[in-house]
This record gives sequence, C-alpha cells and structure tokens, in this order.
Amino acid sequence: FPVTIGRMYLKERFAWIVLNQILSGTLSARLFTVLREENGLTYTSNTEIKFYESIGSFTLYAETERSKLFHNGKKPGVLPLCIQFIEDLYKDGITPKELERAKGYLSGTHIQDIEDGEDIVEYNGLREIFNMEKHTEYPIVGYRDFLKSSLYRDWETDRKSVV
Repeated sequence: FPVTIGRMYLKERFAWIVLNQILSGTLSARLFTVLREENGLTYTSNTEIKFYESIGSFTLYAETERSKLFHNGKKPGVLPLCIQFIEDLYKDGITPKELERAKGYLSGTHIQDIEDGEDIVEYNGLREIFNMEKHTEYPIVGYRDFLKSSLYRDWETDRKSVV
C-alpha cells in the first residue's frame, strides 16, 4: 500500500515519523497486533516512510501466504484487514497514550539514529544524487521540538493533514 506523501521539509513529516512508530515501531505496534497477534496472518509486517525533496512515500508491508491474502478461512485476510486498518486509523486517529509512548521511544533512539553511519550515508547520498542543498548535519531541530511537545492537539492538528 504505497501512498504518496509530502515533501521532505514539511512540518507534517514529524507527524508521519510518529505515526510510523505507532503503527510498526515495536512488537506491540498496531499493524503487528492486528495482523499477527489477533489474526495469525504474518510474522513480518511494518510501515516505512521515505521523504525526498518534492515527494515521499508511506508503505504498509506484510508477508503472508498467498492463500491468506484475501481470506483467512471465514475471516478476512491480510488485504481486507489492512484496508480496514487504514479506515479505522482515519476515523479514530491515535490515543494520547500511543502518542506519548511513541514520542518517548523516538526521543530515546534519536541520538543513536543521527549518529548511525548508514543513515548519514543514505541522507548525504540522496542529497547528492538529487542535487539538493547540502547540510552539515541532519535537519534535526524541528524533530527535537516536535518530540518535546507534550500537547496532544499538536498531533491532532497534524493528523488531519497526514491521515
């Protein structure tokens, strides 16, 4: 389920990062819970986000048996569950507890991420390939500010443009 999302420098990219964490960041994440824990359909599922200068993508990914793509016996298979998953997310959003848990996790891993050599190489490589403005470091100030915000309405405001 790839979805085209906004540009790399939009404020909403931080909301997408938090949403990605909530949906597939841990074994208790929503997508894993729905597909694996509740329905036994897959061992591997995740969401992935990519941001580029003028476009980005948001992808839901799940590995399953071919026979379980549409049906799981008399129950829905992976594809209908993913569609329902997206509809529920759009309708209900996320909870304040999910938001705070995700932001806490992201804050804790943030320093590791910005020091990860592979992430730095990917970031710099994409900037070179697409002839983007060069930066001496990751554009992290806005990310830090977003994670420090404890106001649920910040997410709710951004969610309307994300989900």
